[in-house]
Amino acid sequence: MDKLSFEVVSLILDELQGPDGKSKLAPYSTISRQWQAAVERRTFASLTVEDLGQFQAVISSSPFRLPALRDLRFNVGLPTDSESRASYHRTQSAVLSTITSLLNQLRTWEKKTKDKTRFTDDSLGPISLRLQLQPRAGPDRISRSMTAVLERQLEFQQKDLDALAKLHCVSRLKVSSDGNQYLHPFTSCQLATRFSALQSLYLVYMDMESKQSPLRKTIRSSLADGINSLGQLPHLTKLTILRGNGEPPSNHSYENLCLEVEDQKGITVDLLCEAIRKLAQKGCLVELGLIDELISPDLFRDRRQRSAMNHDDARERQEEWPSLQRLEILASMVAPSGMWYYTGNKDDVEPNIYGFNGWNDHDPLHEWRTSPSSEGFDPLAIDLAAEVRRMPRLRSCCFRISLEADHVDHIIELECVEAGEKFEVAYASQENNEYMPVRRWRVTNTNTNWKVPNEFNAICADWVGPDGEVEVWYDGHRLESP
Repeated sequence: MDKLSFEVVSLILDELQGPDGKSKLAPYSTISRQWQAAVERRTFASLTVEDLGQFQAVISSSPFRLPALRDLRFNVGLPTDSESRASYHRTQSAVLSTITSLLNQLRTWEKKTKDKTRFTDDSLGPISLRLQLQPRAGPDRISRSMTAVLERQLEFQQKDLDALAKLHCVSRLKVSSDGNQYLHPFTSCQLATRFSALQSLYLVYMDMESKQSPLRKTIRSSLADGINSLGQLPHLTKLTILRGNGEPPSNHSYENLCLEVEDQKGITVDLLCEAIRKLAQKGCLVELGLIDELISPDLFRDRRQRSAMNHDDARERQEEWPSLQRLEILASMVAPSGMWYYTGNKDDVEPNIYGFNGWNDHDPLHEWRTSPSSEGFDPLAIDLAAEVRRMPRLRSCCFRISLEADHVDHIIELECVEAGEKFEVAYASQENNEYMPVRRWRVTNTNTNWKVPNEFNAICADWVGPDGEVEVWYDGHRLESP
């Protein structure tokens, strides 16, 4: 069997693997060393690990397994539920120890590669690493206190973060949780900076609507500091941020907490959206995704600059997003300022006194905001369209804001694509979703009565040019002229 080339063996294994996956291949690794290498290139390409010692033993038992590794999901066990201060510190210490040991082991393996600045057939990497916090002692028994939820985020001291091993082998990182306990967002960002060749970061952090918890403002500011620190990663081209448990209050008369801050000049800004914009303007990010995030005007314009000059001059002096090609935003209907982007008539909808509405459960479920407001949403949409003109390499942009009320979706989608690109979101009633040789903007209204501002239409028309298209759709029907 060793007379067969490695390529032929690989083709045979492709057929043997079939639709059921790689689990059938293990017995063939005993045929010969060549077959073992070909089999383990598949069976050890993606691993889910919970025990570091077992992981070390398994990888070290064959010379073919380490260079095969490309996707590693490491479940970081949580020994306690962290309901008390003592149990929190115990969990914090255990998680830090586990992550430290994992990175040290990867560093040991990485050192075996003679040239750590490039990947070879016998080296470790590039690896996609997913760190998943996972409760070990049964279900995550989370307190119903909003403050307790946010306090349970695990934060490491800077000296411990600085002591973590630096690695070149990790190119993709995702930090998330299977329960309701997360790494603190600043800690997650600092962890990411330990991977000098990191190209993609997927960050999940915890936030919930509650005006009772000032911790939310602190955590958002800390995440902004973390995003600012990512500027030291020269190869980071993709950033995705998911705001966990980001559903808005289901009582639409709720007064939301303001998460913006006032600077020394008295200018109010949202530090997180400002930090994301500045990172993108540094010139490395190619793809940016914000999921269930609170979006402020600071994502699309510099409010500090605009306070010192008139509106139009400030817009013209905005910096470009020189590398960005893909932008996807799934926005909350609440702004960081606490303002609702949706409006309506609360007398048109009867409150449901039996409806559960999350952390604001002392009020009835009352979802009466069903359409974007002209005062709040219009300026945001105009800023988005204007900023697209400062993204010279943009291929596609999709901005979506939605609400499900009484089993009805109320959705606004703002999308633009470069010539030769296809819309990410499309409905059966919408034609021309194929690749077309012209620029296009598309506005899709579903069960809303939002009137598209003239200024928005004008900016979109300017971007698409005389040969491009600007489409406006209402409930499956296209307007003849936007």
